[in-house]
Amino acid sequence: MGLLAICFFPAKSDAWTVTVTGTIFDDLGNSNGNGINGTGIFGTPGTSLVGDAYTESITTNPLLNSHVDSTSSFLESYGGSHYGGGSLGAAYSIAVTVNGFTYSETELNPFINYAYLLDLSNGLAPNGILYQQAFQEVQSSGCSTVYGVCTSSYILAYSQQTPFVFRLDFNHPLHSTDLDPGSNTYFLFNDGPDLTTGFYGSIDSVRVHPERRSTSSRRSPTLRHRHRRLRSARLAQEAEGAGSRLVAGEGSAPSEFPIESKHVGPSQRSKAG
Repeated sequence: MGLLAICFFPAKSDAWTVTVTGTIFDDLGNSNGNGINGTGIFGTPGTSLVGDAYTESITTNPLLNSHVDSTSSFLESYGGSHYGGGSLGAAYSIAVTVNGFTYSETELNPFINYAYLLDLSNGLAPNGILYQQAFQEVQSSGCSTVYGVCTSSYILAYSQQTPFVFRLDFNHPLHSTDLDPGSNTYFLFNDGPDLTTGFYGSIDSVRVHPERRSTSSRRSPTLRHRHRRLRSARLAQEAEGAGSRLVAGEGSAPSEFPIESKHVGPSQRSKAG
């Protein structure tokens, strides 16, 4: 039913973006209409959102949370003042679109940032059935008080039929087109004590992908080709018994271009850090 791809970044981590689409089935209203798009961020205030399509994206770096824990079947990352003890939550941005209206926010010091992967397969689940989940939750700093301006959301994707969590590794892409119907999104925006917009939505598709960092230290194709030309020129000179000066086009080899490179094996790489 859904589409899931999840990525995380173990050592040198970057942001990941979780994007879901679906249909709103509950807009968290009450008999007075409060909560039925009371803030008007998705159109006319007081108009029900039930039946409307939505898209939501959360971008964050879970490994910048203060806590990362794992077992053989569970990997989680969490942080924020909600957890006390000086816990820090990773910054995040969120964008939600309904009816062509988009609400977005960036939070540098969240109250909660929580993500996990669960894999109860291979006989680990009760009665030997499959049970897998992927989850991302964020709450802004204003959620720490009852009447603060607060943005709160979670995305829960799970399956008891079709496996999609193949490794407990947030840097490993996961993909599914058959999530259980109970998979859902929760979104709430409080603009003070009386103005509220919120909803629960089904998940028709969910996609999580990394925002790969640009590696400025990598040589460009031009530099790599120059390196090859320099090395070829040296070999040619040695073969002809030429002098020690290396020429490639014009000028000598600059010091930043090593003539020979060494392969770094696994043990050497770990020592190099």
